[in-house]
Amino acid sequence: MAAAALRPSEQSIWLVVAVLCALPWSLALLVLDLSAGFADRAALVVCVGLLANLLLLWGLTARMRARFCARQGAAGPTPRR
Repeated sequence: MAAAALRPSEQSIWLVVAVLCALPWSLALLVLDLSAGFADRAALVVCVGLLANLLLLWGLTARMRARFCARQGAAGPTPRR
């Protein structure tokens, strides 16, 4: 486990991201009471969680793409063949 943490692969990074994205929403389901309307509230929690994860992922990838484009622009355009 420690060796994997020292040299993380792309798959292990994505696994950590998936676990961290799902953990808060799965824990939120534990606090719902088992009364009438449980399925509706659980579906709402799951949908809100998916939407929040989607927005975070979109924002982080847009930010990463902007940083990558800025670095490429600073290095100068590459000639096309």
